[in-house]
Amino acid sequence: MPDLAPIHHVKIPVSDVRASTEWYTRVLGLTVAIEFVENRELRGVALGAPDGGTQIALRHDPERAAGLRGFDLVALGVPTREGAHAWAEHLTALDQKHGGLVTGHNGGTVLVGLHDPDGIEMRPRAHRTDVRGRPHGRVRGPAAPPRHRPGAGACALVRLRVRAATRARPSGAGQRARPGRTATDRPAAAAIERWSPPRSGLPWARRWSPPPRVICPPPSTRS
Repeated sequence: MPDLAPIHHVKIPVSDVRASTEWYTRVLGLTVAIEFVENRELRGVALGAPDGGTQIALRHDPERAAGLRGFDLVALGVPTREGAHAWAEHLTALDQKHGGLVTGHNGGTVLVGLHDPDGIEMRPRAHRTDVRGRPHGRVRGPAAPPRHRPGAGACALVRLRVRAATRARPSGAGQRARPGRTATDRPAAAAIERWSPPRSGLPWARRWSPPPRVICPPPSTRS
């Protein structure tokens, strides 16, 4: 698949090129880079941010502009959450109506309710992390899974593993039992010592690794 760079520019239909150009330059701080004149009439402009990161084109098309009224067509990237709050203060100082700041679905900060002269919504948005991938402060996410606490259920799993170990190596199958200990006790004790409870949040293949360990009495000695 061929590579894609960031979006080059977005073209927005407008009913009045001059009125919209004045709004985008005054409210968003964009500057005019190119003017498109057809039959001695201004039909469109290319706007850009001073740092070159945001490029928006306006094109005279009243019908399409009316069809997009109320639609949030563009989300403008803001580097930090503090920048999103600065945008809200900037718009308030200009007496520009907006809907305030809300939290996005992924923890970002979004300024809603900012409309251009044709009613098309622009949304300055700060992601949950900054441009270097670091989180902006503490963001509440889903609760962490509870830690596993060994209990009766853990010991029950130990008993199951003990039974499996004793069945896999029956007494007398090439083993020499020590005095006072049967051959079946040996794998059972080893299974109890090696087994550890699953740790939440880890892949299944890594859940059966120490530490911690749960040492339960053999089934024959449990009350």
